[in-house]
Amino acid sequence: MKYFKTYSRKELLGMTNSRKFETKIGERIACADNAATIAATIQNSPAPFVLFGIPEDIGVRANGGVGGAHTVWEPFLSAFLNTQSNDFLDGNEILLAGYFDFSELEKLIDQNAINPDETIAAFRHAVITIDQEVEHLVKLITENKKIPIAIGGGP
Repeated sequence: MKYFKTYSRKELLGMTNSRKFETKIGERIACADNAATIAATIQNSPAPFVLFGIPEDIGVRANGGVGGAHTVWEPFLSAFLNTQSNDFLDGNEILLAGYFDFSELEKLIDQNAINPDETIAAFRHAVITIDQEVEHLVKLITENKKIPIAIGGGP
């Protein structure tokens, strides 16, 4: 997957505010630390849920809407990783696959489109790429009898 990025365990722990006598979800959640082996990681993970981010708003902008959906993933992840592990959700049941990074695609369109109509047309075309990338990951997850949890993205 060309646009997919992962987190290392060290990065996740860096986003997690550990406290003495508490265990945070970020300390327990599994992560796929290599995009090249994501299929094997999903297949071999005992976690029934696979979490991933789609921090983009190309689809929103393609429909003439106001962007901003691209800002959801990072604050969500920070808050989620810092939620206290508990009897109902301890973190072991979730694999953090990673996130999609379509920023280069968006930058390419913004820099090269000649006028607003061309920008919207290019964004609409880019939505096809985004949908294909996300669909590929969701298929990997569901083929392995796991439940995908997607955060972010446009309509």
